[in-house]
Amino acid sequence: MSSFHRPTESKEVDKHRMLVIKRDSLLQEIRRLPGFERFLLHKEFSQLCASAHAGSVVILNAAESRCDALIVRADLDHVIHVTLPNFSFEWSAGLYKMLKGLLGDTRVVRFDDYKERVGKPARRGGFTWESLLSTLWKGVVQPVLDGLDFSFEQTPGDLSRIFWCPTGPFVFLPIHVA
Repeated sequence: MSSFHRPTESKEVDKHRMLVIKRDSLLQEIRRLPGFERFLLHKEFSQLCASAHAGSVVILNAAESRCDALIVRADLDHVIHVTLPNFSFEWSAGLYKMLKGLLGDTRVVRFDDYKERVGKPARRGGFTWESLLSTLWKGVVQPVLDGLDFSFEQTPGDLSRIFWCPTGPFVFLPIHVA
Protein backbone atom coordinates (compact mmCIF):
# COMPACT_ATOMS: atom_id res chain seq x y z
CA MET A 1 0.00 0.00 0.00
CA SER A 2 1.37 3.41 -0.86
CA SER A 3 2.24 6.03 1.74
CA PHE A 4 -0.45 8.20 0.18
CA HIS A 5 -3.17 6.28 2.11
CA ARG A 6 -1.41 6.14 5.49
CA PRO A 7 -2.59 9.52 6.86
CA THR A 8 -6.18 8.51 6.14
CA GLU A 9 -5.66 5.12 7.79
CA SER A 10 -4.08 6.77 10.80
CA LYS A 11 -7.04 9.13 11.15
CA GLU A 12 -9.43 6.17 10.98
CA VAL A 13 -7.46 4.28 13.62
CA ASP A 14 -7.41 7.35 15.89
CA LYS A 15 -11.15 7.85 15.38
CA HIS A 16 -11.83 4.21 16.23
CA ARG A 17 -9.61 4.40 19.33
CA MET A 18 -11.49 7.50 20.54
CA LEU A 19 -14.84 5.78 20.02
CA VAL A 20 -13.66 2.77 22.03
CA ILE A 21 -12.52 5.03 24.88
CA LYS A 22 -15.85 6.89 24.83
CA ARG A 23 -17.78 3.59 24.82
CA ASP A 24 -15.79 2.25 27.79
CA SER A 25 -16.36 5.49 29.67
CA LEU A 26 -20.13 5.33 29.04
CA LEU A 27 -20.25 1.68 30.16
CA GLN A 28 -18.45 2.55 33.39
CA GLU A 29 -20.90 5.37 34.01
CA ILE A 30 -23.90 3.08 33.40
CA ARG A 31 -22.46 0.34 35.64
CA ARG A 32 -22.25 2.80 38.53
CA LEU A 33 -26.05 3.10 38.46
CA PRO A 34 -27.96 0.89 40.92
CA GLY A 35 -29.14 -2.32 39.25
CA PHE A 36 -26.85 -1.90 36.24
CA GLU A 37 -23.60 -3.16 37.80
CA ARG A 38 -23.34 -5.99 35.24
CA PHE A 39 -24.68 -4.09 32.21
CA LEU A 40 -23.47 -5.78 28.98
CA LEU A 41 -21.31 -8.24 30.91
CA HIS A 42 -21.62 -12.02 30.73
CA LYS A 43 -23.84 -13.75 33.25
CA GLU A 44 -22.18 -15.24 36.28
CA PHE A 45 -22.40 -19.03 36.40
CA SER A 46 -24.50 -18.81 39.58
CA GLN A 47 -27.09 -16.81 37.58
CA LEU A 48 -27.14 -19.49 34.87
CA CYS A 49 -27.60 -22.20 37.49
CA ALA A 50 -30.52 -20.32 39.02
CA SER A 51 -32.28 -20.41 35.64
CA ALA A 52 -32.27 -24.22 35.90
CA HIS A 53 -34.37 -24.25 39.10
CA ALA A 54 -37.30 -26.01 37.41
CA GLY A 55 -35.20 -28.59 35.56
CA SER A 56 -31.99 -29.21 33.70
CA VAL A 57 -31.12 -26.86 30.84
CA VAL A 58 -29.52 -28.68 27.92
CA ILE A 59 -27.70 -26.58 25.33
CA LEU A 60 -27.10 -28.48 22.11
CA ASN A 61 -24.23 -27.36 19.90
CA ALA A 62 -23.34 -28.67 16.45
CA ALA A 63 -20.14 -27.74 14.68
CA GLU A 64 -18.55 -29.29 11.64
CA SER A 65 -15.88 -30.87 13.84
CA ARG A 66 -18.14 -32.26 16.61
CA CYS A 67 -21.47 -32.12 18.42
CA ASP A 68 -21.90 -31.63 22.16
CA ALA A 69 -24.47 -31.06 24.86
CA LEU A 70 -23.84 -28.74 27.81
CA ILE A 71 -26.07 -29.37 30.80
CA VAL A 72 -26.73 -26.77 33.49
CA ARG A 73 -28.36 -27.87 36.73
CA ALA A 74 -29.32 -25.73 39.70
CA ASP A 75 -27.76 -28.17 42.17
CA LEU A 76 -24.30 -28.24 40.56
CA ASP A 77 -21.52 -25.66 40.46
CA HIS A 78 -20.25 -26.84 37.07
CA VAL A 79 -21.48 -27.67 33.58
CA ILE A 80 -21.92 -31.30 32.57
CA HIS A 81 -20.31 -31.84 29.17
CA VAL A 82 -21.73 -34.66 27.06
CA THR A 83 -20.11 -35.48 23.75
CA LEU A 84 -22.44 -36.69 21.02
CA PRO A 85 -20.09 -38.99 19.09
CA ASN A 86 -22.88 -40.70 17.14
CA PHE A 87 -24.18 -37.42 15.73
CA SER A 88 -22.67 -34.90 13.35
CA PHE A 89 -23.33 -31.63 11.59
CA GLU A 90 -23.94 -33.60 8.39
CA TRP A 91 -26.44 -35.86 10.14
CA SER A 92 -28.37 -32.82 11.35
CA ALA A 93 -28.60 -31.47 7.80
CA GLY A 94 -29.79 -34.85 6.54
CA LEU A 95 -32.38 -35.16 9.29
CA TYR A 96 -33.64 -31.67 8.52
CA LYS A 97 -34.17 -32.68 4.88
CA MET A 98 -35.94 -35.81 6.08
CA LEU A 99 -38.16 -33.73 8.36
CA LYS A 100 -39.07 -31.36 5.55
CA GLY A 101 -40.01 -34.34 3.40
CA LEU A 102 -42.15 -35.85 6.15
CA LEU A 103 -43.87 -32.55 6.85
CA GLY A 104 -44.62 -32.21 3.15
CA ASP A 105 -46.77 -35.33 3.54
CA THR A 106 -48.94 -33.83 6.27
CA ARG A 107 -52.33 -32.46 5.45
CA VAL A 108 -55.67 -31.93 7.09
CA VAL A 109 -57.87 -35.01 6.70
CA ARG A 110 -61.45 -35.71 7.58
CA PHE A 111 -61.98 -37.79 10.71
CA ASP A 112 -63.37 -40.69 8.64
CA ASP A 113 -60.17 -40.72 6.54
CA TYR A 114 -58.07 -40.54 9.69
CA LYS A 115 -59.67 -43.72 11.08
CA GLU A 116 -58.58 -45.57 7.93
CA ARG A 117 -54.98 -44.32 8.23
CA VAL A 118 -54.48 -45.21 11.93
CA GLY A 119 -51.64 -47.67 12.41
CA LYS A 120 -50.07 -46.99 9.00
CA PRO A 121 -46.70 -45.21 9.23
CA ALA A 122 -46.40 -41.92 7.40
CA ARG A 123 -43.77 -42.50 4.74
CA ARG A 124 -42.32 -40.14 2.20
CA GLY A 125 -39.23 -40.69 0.11
CA GLY A 126 -38.52 -43.92 1.98
CA PHE A 127 -38.31 -42.10 5.32
CA THR A 128 -40.57 -42.52 8.33
CA TRP A 129 -41.14 -40.52 11.48
CA GLU A 130 -39.85 -43.53 13.37
CA SER A 131 -36.49 -43.44 11.56
CA LEU A 132 -36.12 -39.68 12.16
CA LEU A 133 -36.99 -39.86 15.86
CA SER A 134 -34.97 -43.03 16.40
CA THR A 135 -31.87 -41.34 15.00
CA LEU A 136 -32.40 -38.33 17.27
CA TRP A 137 -32.97 -40.61 20.26
CA LYS A 138 -29.80 -42.64 19.72
CA GLY A 139 -27.56 -39.75 18.71
CA VAL A 140 -28.74 -36.95 20.99
CA VAL A 141 -31.41 -37.65 23.61
CA GLN A 142 -30.12 -40.95 25.02
CA PRO A 143 -26.54 -39.67 25.59
CA VAL A 144 -27.96 -36.58 27.33
CA LEU A 145 -30.16 -38.71 29.59
CA ASP A 146 -27.14 -40.91 30.35
CA GLY A 147 -25.18 -37.76 31.25
CA LEU A 148 -27.98 -36.81 33.64
CA ASP A 149 -27.93 -40.31 35.18
CA PHE A 150 -31.58 -40.60 34.19
CA SER A 151 -33.24 -43.84 35.21
CA PHE A 152 -36.32 -45.27 33.56
CA GLU A 153 -37.20 -46.80 36.93
CA GLN A 154 -38.26 -43.40 38.28
CA THR A 155 -41.90 -42.76 38.98
CA PRO A 156 -43.57 -39.91 37.06
CA GLY A 157 -43.60 -37.69 40.15
CA ASP A 158 -39.82 -38.03 40.50
CA LEU A 159 -39.04 -37.00 36.93
CA SER A 160 -37.38 -33.67 36.33
CA ARG A 161 -38.09 -31.40 33.39
CA ILE A 162 -35.54 -30.87 30.68
CA PHE A 163 -35.37 -27.54 28.89
CA TRP A 164 -33.81 -28.03 25.47
CA CYS A 165 -31.87 -25.06 24.09
CA PRO A 166 -30.83 -26.05 20.58
CA THR A 167 -28.37 -24.00 18.57
CA GLY A 168 -27.38 -24.12 14.91
CA PRO A 169 -28.98 -26.94 12.93
CA PHE A 170 -30.50 -28.44 16.10
CA VAL A 171 -33.13 -25.66 16.11
CA PHE A 172 -34.87 -27.29 13.13
CA LEU A 173 -35.07 -30.78 14.65
CA PRO A 174 -37.83 -32.13 16.96
CA ILE A 175 -35.51 -33.04 19.83
CA HIS A 176 -38.32 -32.68 22.38
CA VAL A 177 -40.35 -35.37 20.60
CA ALA A 178 -37.56 -37.95 20.34
